[in-house]
Amino acid sequence: MLTVGFPGTPAYVHENPGSEGLDRPWPKHQVFDWVSNESPHLVDITGNGKRELVCTRDGFYGFATYEAADPFSIWEFHPVSEQIAASRFGHGLGVGDTDGDGTLDRRTVFYDGLNLVSGLEVGFGGVWVGVWVGATPHLLFIPDRDGDDVPDGDPEVVLDGWGYQDTHETLNAFIWGPDGWLYGCHGVFTHSAVGKPGTPDDERVRINAAVWRYHPTREEFEVFAHGTSNPCESISTTTARRSSRRA
Repeated sequence: MLTVGFPGTPAYVHENPGSEGLDRPWPKHQVFDWVSNESPHLVDITGNGKRELVCTRDGFYGFATYEAADPFSIWEFHPVSEQIAASRFGHGLGVGDTDGDGTLDRRTVFYDGLNLVSGLEVGFGGVWVGVWVGATPHLLFIPDRDGDDVPDGDPEVVLDGWGYQDTHETLNAFIWGPDGWLYGCHGVFTHSAVGKPGTPDDERVRINAAVWRYHPTREEFEVFAHGTSNPCESISTTTARRSSRRA
């Protein structure tokens, strides 16, 4: 079992001890010294039938490979870019198969250098074609109106005031509702006072432990439902019913 921890820390393979040892800690082998980016992937990017660890290291985009005969040895990193990646906390790393031959041959970094990214959604339409990003203390919109996977400009701060007292409970789980609102979740131990940039403190919306929503064309923000403790998922249906799952 491969485990990848906090960005900038090593990766480990935990060796399966067999049926006689499954109830004890598995032997742990460090196989990679420095895995960066907050969204690494374990995919077959070379087409050899083995999965590689796609990530960044020392500012390079690339992937790490292992020897099938000795999977507990140190994995080898193969850079595929100039030294342009964020040193540790990069985002938006992805791979894809553009020609449909069954081999992943595309890696796209839509936008890099953001902090504490906890929510993503694509849409809405019209002038709001792009990517919505939760990056505390901001709700950002990165425009891509021509759909070429290249930002049309710098991120736009739509709302600010999102708290980060507990960074795994800030704005997350973005999803569009059939009513045209962007919905999201928010945990209990983070205390936010949300509004458009420049909104006075006494006019901001207080939120924690809730499901919230934002309407792009009306530029309206509100708490949709208070309660729970740490909602981290929401589901939208054609009848506009929603449910939250507690972490």
